[in-house]
Amino acid sequence: MRDESKDELSLISLVDFYDLIRYELEDIIPNEIEVLEEIESDEDTTDFDLKVAKAVLLLSFSYVPDSVPQNDANIAVAVMDDLNGQPRTTVRNQVQNSLENLDKYIRPNTDLSFGSRIGRSER
Repeated sequence: MRDESKDELSLISLVDFYDLIRYELEDIIPNEIEVLEEIESDEDTTDFDLKVAKAVLLLSFSYVPDSVPQNDANIAVAVMDDLNGQPRTTVRNQVQNSLENLDKYIRPNTDLSFGSRIGRSER
C-alpha cells in the first residue's frame, strides 16, 4: 500500500510498524505497552522520545538483538522515515539524548546495548 501523501524517498519506519501492530502487542506484552503509555503521558518526554522507546521495544524482541545490535546508531535508523531528512548523525545524537531522557523507563542490558528491557526502573 502506497501513501500518496509521502514522496518516493519516504520510508516506513520501525515506529510506523509498531503503530500497525500495537493492538496485537497489547495481548503479548501488556506491561511494556503500559510503560509506553506512561512515556507518552510523561510531560518530561517528547514525541521523539516516544519514537525511540517504540523502536527500542521492537528491537528488544528475543531474536532481533542477535542480528541487529541495540545501539544508538541502529535505533536512529529505526526511527528515520525520510531519506531526505536529517543526517543519520544528527538523528543518532537525538537518540542519545532521548535515551538519557528515558533512563527511568529503558535500562541498558549487561553488554551495554540499550533497551534490552523496557520497564519501570528501580530508581
